[in-house]
Amino acid sequence: MMYIEPNIENIVKISYKSRSPQKAGGYPPKKLGDIPPKSLGISPKKWGTSPQKVGGHPPKNGGTYTETTTEITTETTTTTTEAAAVDLKNRFPKSIRSRIPRIYQDHKDVLDSIDTYLKTHGKPYVTAELDYAIHNSTKDGGFPAFLKRSLESGWGTEDLKVRQAAQNEQRILERRQKESDLEALRAEQELLADIEKWDRQIDQKVQETLECISPTELNRIKTEAWEQAEKKTPCLKSQKSQMLAAAKEKLSTLSDPERKTLFEVAKAAVRASIGNLLGDNHPGFHRAVDNQVLKEIQERYPLHTPLADLWNKRVKTEADRILKVMVIRNYGLLKSQSTGESP
Repeated sequence: MMYIEPNIENIVKISYKSRSPQKAGGYPPKKLGDIPPKSLGISPKKWGTSPQKVGGHPPKNGGTYTETTTEITTETTTTTTEAAAVDLKNRFPKSIRSRIPRIYQDHKDVLDSIDTYLKTHGKPYVTAELDYAIHNSTKDGGFPAFLKRSLESGWGTEDLKVRQAAQNEQRILERRQKESDLEALRAEQELLADIEKWDRQIDQKVQETLECISPTELNRIKTEAWEQAEKKTPCLKSQKSQMLAAAKEKLSTLSDPERKTLFEVAKAAVRASIGNLLGDNHPGFHRAVDNQVLKEIQERYPLHTPLADLWNKRVKTEADRILKVMVIRNYGLLKSQSTGESP
């Protein structure tokens, strides 16, 4: 924006030489910024710089020189930025240029420091120092000074060496841990193989012992093992309701003589348990008999339900395990194994 400053004293002298304003060339300008008429004989040089020197003829209708000045400034700034970008590209490789913060890409001290150490110490050194300065310079505007000191002292290179040493140590520890885990896994697999081999030997001896036991003794220990297994195996959820539904269904399929026999047995069992507290016509006595009938059915007849079958499988597995332990303990099968053979 160009401003024209008039000389007030000369305007007053020229304007008021005569009493008549018309003889002096008209009334004086109303605004200080207005250009006086040519008849006053005032040269443009006395009012300031000629408009032609700035951007051509003065704008019409009271305009300003803003547009011309803006164009000149924008053109100059764009040219300077492009020249700086070209200079940055020619001076440094891409790996260095990409690390320089944008606000310092035209900073003379930063570029000179990088240029100097790039020539004397090489690209890896400058790269390490740039990275260190970027991550550790915290003071506002202090990046150039921090980078210079880092380049002089080699802080980034030393930090890189320390981090690389720590990484190498970590890799060594991880490799040793992996080797230790593999060794432990091999040892565990060998132990499991020995245990399986020993179990097969024990199973063979248990089978041989069972074949030598009398039928009476065998039935006794099997019954004992099954009873212990039933006590240790918990009932499954909804197992009782399924068994009750199956018992009611079984009761509906029985013949009249079988049903009558079941009720007589149930009545005798209820009288034996509660005595003469309730008569035969009491509602509580009838409910107790009905429940006892269902229990008798569950004991006398195989009632197949999904949960009952699953529970029986679990009981059988536990009974076989208990039977094996009983045979090993009662017949001294562990004593026949030498200490070196057993794991």
